[in-house]
Amino acid sequence: MKETDIQAQIKKSVRLDGGYCHKLTNAFTIGIPDLLIALPPFAPCVIEVKTQGTVAANFNQQLSVTPKQDYELKQITGVYNLHRHPWCCFSGIFVHVVLNKVHYLTGLPYHAERHTAALLADATRTRKRGVGGYWDIRPLLEAIGVTKV
Repeated sequence: MKETDIQAQIKKSVRLDGGYCHKLTNAFTIGIPDLLIALPPFAPCVIEVKTQGTVAANFNQQLSVTPKQDYELKQITGVYNLHRHPWCCFSGIFVHVVLNKVHYLTGLPYHAERHTAALLADATRTRKRGVGGYWDIRPLLEAIGVTKV
C-alpha cells in the first residue's frame, strides 16, 4: 500500500470516531508533516505517516524521516515547550507495516529512528487494522504522548 492510502484510512478512521483530520500539503515547502489530527479529548497533533510494507517477523528498520521532516516536527513541538505551555501541539510518526498479511499501525514519538518487531509487539502503541480498514487512533495518540485537554 502507498503512504497516501494509509493517510486516507487514518483520515477516515479519525472522522468516524468524531474527530477532525486534514491532509497537510504545501507545494512550495518540503518537510511538512502529513496529517493534522484533532480528536477530543486529545490536544491537536501533527503526524508524519510512514509505510514499510511487508516485513519479516524479526524486522528492524530505519525510519526514513528526512532531515527537513525531522526539523519541522521539532519546530512544531518545540515552540510550546519553549513557553512551558500546559498542553501543546504534539507531533509523532505513525508507521504502517504488514506482518503475516495483517496490517498494523504503530505510534512513535517524532524523534524515533527505528521501527522494530519489539515495538510492533507493544500493545500500548500498536493497533491491528479493524474491520472495514479502520484503525483505533486514540491509543496511538496516547502512545506518542498527546495530552488530554
